[in-house]
Amino acid sequence: MEGIERLELEVLEMNNFSISNMFNNIKNKPELQEKFNNKEKTIKGMYEYVYEKARALQQGNVAMVNDQVVYLWATNYFKYTNEELGITKKGLKPETNKKESKKEDKKEEKKAEKKEDNPQISMFGEVQK
Repeated sequence: MEGIERLELEVLEMNNFSISNMFNNIKNKPELQEKFNNKEKTIKGMYEYVYEKARALQQGNVAMVNDQVVYLWATNYFKYTNEELGITKKGLKPETNKKESKKEDKKEEKKAEKKEDNPQISMFGEVQK
């Protein structure tokens, strides 16, 4: 079993609608057909890559990502080598996560500054807590 057949079987075994939808969206892209033959790439690996990318955008316990961005991440997973993407056997390289967490920290600091500067009460204030 090669390439796309191997990946389709893995999608079926995982039995997850989101993963199936993600793969079905990218599986017919001409630029990826040869990339699917790379045995280093798996559906589980694609899911973990997309999950980690989305988790970096998480605020509180929620991460909302546009479908097109998710499909782009899934495409990039197959398009580039694990080394180019910064993927180790245990996930994204720690230095990548550090950069993303620094960005998140800066965003949170800016939000905190804005809250202090704005005396207006938000009707969603309780939801954020």
